[in-house]
Amino acid sequence: YFDSGQHVTLVGGHYGNWEMFAVSAAKNIPHHPLALFTPLRNKFMNTKITNSRSRFGLRMKSYPEVKEILKDGIEKQLSIIFATDQCPRLRQHPHWTMFLNQETAVQFGSEKFARDNNTPVIYGIIEKTKRGHYSVKYTMLSEFPNELAIGELSEMHTRQLEKDIIENPSYWLWTHKRWKRKKIDFQKHWEKQEASKLSA
Repeated sequence: YFDSGQHVTLVGGHYGNWEMFAVSAAKNIPHHPLALFTPLRNKFMNTKITNSRSRFGLRMKSYPEVKEILKDGIEKQLSIIFATDQCPRLRQHPHWTMFLNQETAVQFGSEKFARDNNTPVIYGIIEKTKRGHYSVKYTMLSEFPNELAIGELSEMHTRQLEKDIIENPSYWLWTHKRWKRKKIDFQKHWEKQEASKLSA
């Protein structure tokens, strides 16, 4: 994909040493890595985290910034990195599925990005081989995301992450509040939005 000038979408979860996984993308693959993130409200912490993750070539960008970079078309062969197991915000439209026996809202951003930009989608995971040693494994999910049904790509990376967690659950970040919002919470939010539009 690098040789043909294509961008790629790289998806993963908060599994194992995910910080090292993201940073390793700057060293292990030829594409120029951009990690999607939501800037923190605390400016000091936002600067510290951004600087820490950027030390080895990984660049931290918000979604609007990445859209502008792609629109300009100046930079070629980017790998856009998504953490796909975060809790979606109420204003988002998540993909709903069963994940670890729980009805779960899965962020749709990686699938939307891949469809909008027609990029191959690759799942990545970092595994501990022994103390102080790690290996990163990449799995092709789809070369042509627009040929899949809506939601199929989200299912694919969710099932892959679920498989990895079941095989070795101790390396997943269980404390993340992935199930704090239910489907009814999203429904109420959008009903409220529609009601406010009608009354305006």
